[in-house]
Amino acid sequence: MLAILFICLIVFGAISLPIGIAMGLATMLCLVFATNIDPIMVAQNAFAGIDSFSLMAIPFFMLAGTIMNAGGVATRIFDFCNTLVGHIPGGLGHVNVFCSVIFAGMSGSALADTGGIGAIELKAMKDQGFDDDFSAAITGASSCLGPIIPPSTGMVLYAMMAEESVGTLFIAGVIPGIIMAAAMCLIVFFTAKKRNSPVSPRVEWKERLRALWRAVPALLSPVILLSGILLGIFSATEASVVCCLYSLFLGIFIYKELSPKGLYNVFLETLKSSGMVMALVTFSMLLAT
Repeated sequence: MLAILFICLIVFGAISLPIGIAMGLATMLCLVFATNIDPIMVAQNAFAGIDSFSLMAIPFFMLAGTIMNAGGVATRIFDFCNTLVGHIPGGLGHVNVFCSVIFAGMSGSALADTGGIGAIELKAMKDQGFDDDFSAAITGASSCLGPIIPPSTGMVLYAMMAEESVGTLFIAGVIPGIIMAAAMCLIVFFTAKKRNSPVSPRVEWKERLRALWRAVPALLSPVILLSGILLGIFSATEASVVCCLYSLFLGIFIYKELSPKGLYNVFLETLKSSGMVMALVTFSMLLAT
């Protein structure tokens, strides 16, 4: 059975099927033809794998990240980080890491980080004269902070499978995330020194305070989430809904950049991305059977 499974995975991967679909087809073929299990049982096991309250946090956190991208939150965060560390050797490379740290505390997803604020960072670094390889590398690496710094969709999945506390895992991810970010900043600093990369001009404290003021509503998001979880006001899954509501409030009433049409596109994009993740989870749970 294992031989059939691996052969199917290799064949499906060779024809460029998405990994989730490849896992699902390979598992179903093995279960149906190699073990003579009733196909209805396969469907029931697949559904049972995602029938979890904790898993609801994944699409909600991804929705919150997409809303923040479309609602102007990402732009405010980038502008604030640029005034704060843009003048340090490495310039926008440090901004890239700082933005990912903050945005990770809102979306919990590397995909949301890369597709949202990552696009802004790449364009800014290219316009300022950074090498394409360096810009892409630091953007991809910093987006990996999303699954480490809470709220993390990966931690939600692990907590469900290992029957651990989501809140405890969230708290455990803070220090490792900060250490990873500090290590990335060190690499950016020495690489920028070696390549003589450009830096942003130093701005006055008045401009920094102005950028901070514009970004304060966005920066409060991770504070609200972690405080609510630590104080027991809401669970990690409920925190994802709170994050969505707060993101909608920022995009519609504070920054006023989220239109009805934009909101429709946000829901459509989230449906696609979260659907892919949930399909992967479903088939991976089925594979475990």
